[in-house]
Amino acid sequence: SIQSLKSSLFSHIAKCTQSKENKLAVITRLCLALASLAVQTRWNDVFQDLSGNIMRGTTPEYQAKSALIVLEFVKVLPEECFNKNLVVPSDRREDFIRALDHSIPYIFQFVGELASGPLGNDVAVQETIFRSLISWIRYTDIKSSDLAKFPIFRAAFNAVKSPDLFEVAIDFLVEILRTYRNPEKSMDVVQVMVPNAMALEPMYLESISKGDEDVALGLCRLFTEMGESYLNLLMWEQVNRQE
Repeated sequence: SIQSLKSSLFSHIAKCTQSKENKLAVITRLCLALASLAVQTRWNDVFQDLSGNIMRGTTPEYQAKSALIVLEFVKVLPEECFNKNLVVPSDRREDFIRALDHSIPYIFQFVGELASGPLGNDVAVQETIFRSLISWIRYTDIKSSDLAKFPIFRAAFNAVKSPDLFEVAIDFLVEILRTYRNPEKSMDVVQVMVPNAMALEPMYLESISKGDEDVALGLCRLFTEMGESYLNLLMWEQVNRQE
């Protein structure tokens, strides 16, 4: 039955939290199976069920493993919903897409609490937070006003300065630029993005002087994407200055 399948998946995922080995490939496959089952069966509260089921450990090691597993599931859930290889009736997929949009506040709360808590200093947790949010920004309908107020948006600019988080933080910011390309509809995001991105110019100049090609290319990618996304806005400001 479906219920026994749910229980079996939860049982296998729970075993991963107790294992001394971090088998990411196994965890990802289990998360994909759970996400696929959720989409096919209209299991709309699957995130709440999973997080409530395994985020009960008391030791820091258990909590860290549990958090990484839930974050991996958060990442793959919208990806699997939009996976065209997953054969589900269109109305069922559309229902689940709406359910994902309704889940955004829960995801923001969960991720925000992780980031601000003791696990927020764990680099692996920080990286997985950004990866999971990239997926939600790409596939779900997050209001620009909500994203602009989300502390992790601003935290990404500090993460850019960390060698361990530089690449994923750039990916995260670029995804925001690609998703919220229309300044008229997402001025809240523009007002956070532009000044914080421009404040990275000294870092870019330093990377050039030191010959740090990876950092220079990453920042150049961010600046280029911002220029392309906000070209009309920049041109409008230029015209106003000339007048």
